[in-house]
Amino acid sequence: MKYDIIEEIKREVIEVERKLKEVVTVEETGKVKDIISKNNLIITYSYLRKIPSSILYWTLTTLNIEKHHPTLLDLTSFLTHVAPYRRNYNLLAITSNPNSLKRLYDIYKLLNINMLVLSENIPKGVKYPNVVKLNFGSSLFENNLGYAMYLSSLAIETLPENVVTRRSSRLYGEVKDMASIVYSLFDKYRNIIDNIIAKVVKGEHVAFIAPGYLKDIIDTYLYLIPYDLRDKLHSYGLSVIFEECPQPRTKLTYVVCRTGVEELSYRYLKFTCNIENVLDLNINVDPISAPIYLLLLMEYVLRCLNTVSQDSHNYSQDA
Repeated sequence: MKYDIIEEIKREVIEVERKLKEVVTVEETGKVKDIISKNNLIITYSYLRKIPSSILYWTLTTLNIEKHHPTLLDLTSFLTHVAPYRRNYNLLAITSNPNSLKRLYDIYKLLNINMLVLSENIPKGVKYPNVVKLNFGSSLFENNLGYAMYLSSLAIETLPENVVTRRSSRLYGEVKDMASIVYSLFDKYRNIIDNIIAKVVKGEHVAFIAPGYLKDIIDTYLYLIPYDLRDKLHSYGLSVIFEECPQPRTKLTYVVCRTGVEELSYRYLKFTCNIENVLDLNINVDPISAPIYLLLLMEYVLRCLNTVSQDSHNYSQDA
């Protein structure tokens, strides 16, 4: 395991936590809490903000059992299939793409909806109403982590008193203090993570199998993997195993990304489907916080594979 990368990740997590405390204003936080506490909420996102949007969706859906759960849509689907036809909803848009701000503003003017946009990229000299600038760092990782920690903690803060539980109170402290678990996280999962990286480097195929709330993290990172290694990595939904067992193949390892609530699904894959080449990435924490833990692990995988790809490129140039 590359401890310099782990140290780098921890430094960035600490910096994100500092910005969460110092950069976001009370007024901005109030606007976000107001929109996510409403019924008929649609959460839409540009592709590179899929991770925090998904985490917010699952936090609201799982913990606030007295409210209709929100709708989660990518920005293109929202603009083409929902915005022209649906009325009387509240919209939270999370985007890293400044080009989408104009399209969202047009929808806001045309339909007069209750909308709030979160973005770290706002063009200079351009002012849109109901846009909050949130910037937690210079990298995709820092902003996805910052947005995820910020939005999930606010979602817990907005819970009505009658649905606040010991679980939600514990989660609130957990998602606001991720830096404290970085070393223990990588120590616990280092064998599996190193195994995944080694197999990809050797040219073997790795297929991640994950439930929806974790698959969103996997899919985003597989999109970011260096192009020369991308065809070695695959992603499947965990529910697919109940439709058809994966076929055993040489030089293909299945990585089951899960928490304890998917124990039966894991056993079905391993014993009923009789798949032997399985790595069990059991992130043994609450399913609400598990995506943030997986985000840290996949960021490490990405940085290691980026290093491998760059070294290979440099070697080919020198040869």
